[in-house]
Amino acid sequence: MNNSGLVSVIMPAYNAESTILESCRSVLNQSYDNIELVVVNDGSTDGTLSKIEELRHSDPRVVLVTLKNGGVSKARNFGISVARGSFIAFLDADDIYDKEKVKKQVKALNNLKCDAVISGVKRFTETLGDKRWLQGSLPPRNNEYISFSDVLLRLPTSNYALFHTALARKEVFRSGECYSESLKTGEDWDYWLRLSQKFRFRALYEELYFYRKHDASATSSYTDLMTLKTHLEIFNKYHSAHALGRSEARKWILAKYLEFFNNCLYKSHYREAGAIFIRGVLNTSMIFRRRFYEILKDRIKEKVF
Repeated sequence: MNNSGLVSVIMPAYNAESTILESCRSVLNQSYDNIELVVVNDGSTDGTLSKIEELRHSDPRVVLVTLKNGGVSKARNFGISVARGSFIAFLDADDIYDKEKVKKQVKALNNLKCDAVISGVKRFTETLGDKRWLQGSLPPRNNEYISFSDVLLRLPTSNYALFHTALARKEVFRSGECYSESLKTGEDWDYWLRLSQKFRFRALYEELYFYRKHDASATSSYTDLMTLKTHLEIFNKYHSAHALGRSEARKWILAKYLEFFNNCLYKSHYREAGAIFIRGVLNTSMIFRRRFYEILKDRIKEKVF
């Protein structure tokens, strides 16, 4: 295997036997073939390990390591530590790459003289082998590199899957930053925020990463209130370092409360919506904002009509 131009795709895997082979093949069948697929088996108790061992025997580009279950952040950090590529990317064990993803991103890294490239995301669900394609998300447009303010202030939480799409030079991951293993949610947002302070980001405005939505996803066990609290903690930790003005910070915090309040009402999680409302009233001016009443109006219409 030629390490010059080698792309290491890191795949954390925990009990993913029903989807992992399709995910792996979407990497191994890329139009860019100088690839190693580093599968980090995170203590799976189903048939995940046997499926990857079988795949490894048929394709030497598959690298398998097994850890005691420690969570996705630990698995990604370990994958980074053993990756041999000049470039590193990530894929969850239930998601899929477009066949041209790696080739297009490597070309963009070289042509745009940047450190990391993200792409758009297309979401899907699958029932009995039939995929139903949902809405997509594209990165925020910017003529320069994608700055902290672009990522932090303009990207809705529902679009954080964009971070899954990143392909970056190995130097980005050797900078001393790693995924926080103490965070149970928001760990990818926290990680890429830190990296965006040090490196130049650019974007491809194509949907090259296919994100599977289902009830068994890692984030489905976390409540909106838990996620909101974590995101606020992360934001408060970083915004002062970027000299964000008080007004801009308040706008971001207000937008987050409204976003999560709306999410809870949409899902009919009224107790949780009430808890977010109380915190929002105490910490922001949300009840004086038009958006607050637009949310109430839209959700009431849904229930009545």
